[in-house]
Amino acid sequence: MLCNKYNKHNVLAVGDPHAPYTREGYLEWCDSLRHKHRCGTVLIMGDLVENNSLTIRDLDPNMPSPKDEILLTREFLKPWFDTFSKAIVTLGNHDLRPWRRAAKAGIPDICIKPYREIYALPKKWVTCEDYTLDNVFYFHGFSAAKDAAMKHAIYNGINTVQGHGHTTASIMWHKRVTGNLFGISTGSGIDWESNAFKYARPFKERQIISCATIKYGKSPELHIME
Repeated sequence: MLCNKYNKHNVLAVGDPHAPYTREGYLEWCDSLRHKHRCGTVLIMGDLVENNSLTIRDLDPNMPSPKDEILLTREFLKPWFDTFSKAIVTLGNHDLRPWRRAAKAGIPDICIKPYREIYALPKKWVTCEDYTLDNVFYFHGFSAAKDAAMKHAIYNGINTVQGHGHTTASIMWHKRVTGNLFGISTGSGIDWESNAFKYARPFKERQIISCATIKYGKSPELHIME
């Protein structure tokens, strides 16, 4: 991706960043793993952005307005764009909040700016619903259950990597007649101390900061940030 020694079949699967409310140092930590494992493909597993101001929950008056949050997010993402010259973002539920809020108000998609334009994505950053490489299916996911990725892999008969869940980072395996299947939950990269995640503080579970690397679709490895 950046030079010949980085192999596109070596994938860095980055947990949900929820910019601008991302754990300090998470970008640099992920980049160190990219170099270590010679990852030529960088996948953001959805929820690149938080869109806290567009939540369906009660709004926190201490948080930025929708416009201010977008401007903060654009500025926050600049180091990400500088660090990863190319990346693939599998869009998550937080990424899509502007369109969901618009639809609820009866506003069609044609009236809203494209995601790329709202967040000033570089040309070599692409967005999609899902991405498949080396018989591994990457997507944000719809369930935060601890075995969600594994269930998807079994049901669809393809190795699966997903984000969405903040409290679980895991690799699960399933044996089939045709061979092994794995399901990976990447965890996230959120800043737990941010008021954006105040809603989850009453629960006993806490967010795990992590990501995964997958080489040629056969050698998955989970990485936990201290």
